[in-house]
Amino acid sequence: MSKSLQQIEKDLADLEKQVSQFAVIFYEKYQKYLDLLSQTVRQQVILASYQICTQIHPKSFLELSLGVRQSLQEQIRHYANDVHKKIRAVLDSTLDLKIEVQTVEEALEKMTIPDELSIWAQNIEQKIKKILDNYSNLLNQCFMEIGVFPDNLPATFLEMAIEAQEEGSAITGATNLLQVLIGAEEVEQDDLMVKETKINSVIIVHLKLAELEFGNPALGIERQQVRYLVDDRLKSLSQIYQQKQRELAIVQAQTAWRSIWYDS
Repeated sequence: MSKSLQQIEKDLADLEKQVSQFAVIFYEKYQKYLDLLSQTVRQQVILASYQICTQIHPKSFLELSLGVRQSLQEQIRHYANDVHKKIRAVLDSTLDLKIEVQTVEEALEKMTIPDELSIWAQNIEQKIKKILDNYSNLLNQCFMEIGVFPDNLPATFLEMAIEAQEEGSAITGATNLLQVLIGAEEVEQDDLMVKETKINSVIIVHLKLAELEFGNPALGIERQQVRYLVDDRLKSLSQIYQQKQRELAIVQAQTAWRSIWYDS
């Protein structure tokens, strides 16, 4: 027997309350993940920069004056601390605080539709990637301008390489570094009078979420719990909500039909 309009509306109201309660759990779990991610990113910014200067381009780093080296390290510390703050603030920066909503608690309470949470989760992931790419570009630009990277790199090369998500050969003992091709040039061997093609490449900083999580088991565990909330629990709530919405539409349509139908 089909449910009455009142029962379906009550079911929807109860479900919307569940979604609002779930939003609080979602927020708390995601914030815990972001807190740990922000610490990991800060550490990896410093580690990747250390590897660039001491293992990848040690000669270029040694050619810098003491003052320039100190200035470079200060800039690296600034980026490491800045990205730490930006990652921690992702949740609040992506939460749609409307004019009538003053606090995060009020915003979460007003989240009653699963699709709102799904969109929020997508925005969070996009924001995280944007921040990681942005600070990868800032670090690489810094290395190029200060003279650690080769001076023959095209102005837009570093940013394009990050955006293209190019994959290079594995770099032993290094993470969040990317080896990309600069281009090919012909080199003439004087003794043999023949030309051979030389492939030039450069290793740059590329902060990747997957590598950050893989390198920190605790972060990986937090990530799994976040994915469980989004991929399982939120998906289940969304399916139930859509089913209830369809039941409501059917009952409303049946009521509308009967209200104007008559036998001729």
